[in-house]
Amino acid sequence: MYTYTIEGTEVTPYGEWTIDFQRNVGQIFWRRILRGELVFKGDDYTFIMNQVGCAPLEFIIYCDEAIYWTGEIKFPYAASVDTDQCHLKCTPEVVDDYTCVMNDYDTEYNAALGDGVVTLVTGAGNINHFALFWFSFIREFMSNMGCFAAADCKSSFFYEDDFPNGTPYAGAYGTNNYMTGVANRLDFLHICRNSWVRNDLGGTQCDSSETFTFKTLETWLRERFNAYWYIDQNGDFRVEHIHFFDADFPESDFEDDIDLTTMTGRCLPTFASRKNKYEYLVDKLFDQEVWSWQHYLGTEGNQLHGVDFQGEPIFYGAAAGDKSDCVPGEFKEHESPTPRLWTDYGWAMLQGAAATADNISCNGWFLVEKTPGFNTVNTDTGALSGVAVINGFCSTANLMANFFTYDRIFLTGHMNNGATPPSVEITVFDSEIRKKLQTDIEFPHCCTTEFDPMDFIVTEMGSGALHSAVQSRFKDSLTVKLLY
Repeated sequence: MYTYTIEGTEVTPYGEWTIDFQRNVGQIFWRRILRGELVFKGDDYTFIMNQVGCAPLEFIIYCDEAIYWTGEIKFPYAASVDTDQCHLKCTPEVVDDYTCVMNDYDTEYNAALGDGVVTLVTGAGNINHFALFWFSFIREFMSNMGCFAAADCKSSFFYEDDFPNGTPYAGAYGTNNYMTGVANRLDFLHICRNSWVRNDLGGTQCDSSETFTFKTLETWLRERFNAYWYIDQNGDFRVEHIHFFDADFPESDFEDDIDLTTMTGRCLPTFASRKNKYEYLVDKLFDQEVWSWQHYLGTEGNQLHGVDFQGEPIFYGAAAGDKSDCVPGEFKEHESPTPRLWTDYGWAMLQGAAATADNISCNGWFLVEKTPGFNTVNTDTGALSGVAVINGFCSTANLMANFFTYDRIFLTGHMNNGATPPSVEITVFDSEIRKKLQTDIEFPHCCTTEFDPMDFIVTEMGSGALHSAVQSRFKDSLTVKLLY
């Protein structure tokens, strides 16, 4: 069933391998990783040993003549060679849509990131070089990485791009954000280097060559907007809110794909039968969640940060700092950090007015919401303070209220400490994380049948999301663990 080529030449490796579907912590997409060593002998050994240089060798697995898996062999340094027995061993690395980004995941980029042309008029002087967060900053950054053209970076969440399944955004939501249900404000976000903020507010000049990694960007999207990136069915780099990936999101293509309650084996019972065994992922359970930014340390530079920017924990006990009855063990707190990003505009202006702009770190980034049609920072009602706050939309409290009622630790908890007005204590969130892990289920699945790990699998326990999946070379089957 399986055949193989290296650089287009057919080979016959020995050894057992599996394809593991792997998802990294903090990411939404899956990659197909080959596990196991392949052994090349005879003519295959001679062919590989005659390759010169360090260019990776293309390695393809075919299933019934269709490409099943694509990878590369990093020869010679990732191979174990036995010249006495004339064979070599190696494990090919996956080459997929994510390879380019993940290869440069921690690469430092400068490339004028954030050096836009927008000047914002502030109470303590103008701040220059703001750039649109989505359109100029993120899209240009991806273009600078060389993995995607700016035009191939899409987001229905940030920028109202049409959905990947072809549904026009305007027809579904008009100009509203699909999460907040009101006019989209994410496309008015602007970002600026700390060095420009500090310099323009009268601080000591500092280096403006702040570097930036994709890992940093990924963290900002996840920790401040509950948004995740993946490569969609059109091959575009796409960023969407966590709710977009739920089966019940109207424009989602992620749905119940395989129903094991109807799939039967040789002796007729379904493959879901007698598999109703599970345990909880206790390491995912926390008593409270807190946010930390670059500049929110209570009183900093002799000025107190606003309450909406300092924020309050999301907690699941009786009060902040209390144990939850549902969390085993000692008190546990989950921190969502963005140590190189901050948004407290009011605090920044006080630093400029007091001629203490040096309290703004040289390294880092300042994110604000620009007033539509004006070169000023917008004002919003603080979800904690209940009063008009400059740049309040970007505060901890407001970002929580707008975007973090999904995928919480438990379905009931406390957000923004029950502040009224304008918000009320949230005791029932929109969704909770999946933490119930079912025992292994193995079922028939041929390599000629496409398997999308972002879809859901139905069992007697409900609609399960993939926790892990393995396909073996010698079995036409998948072994999966599912989360509920």
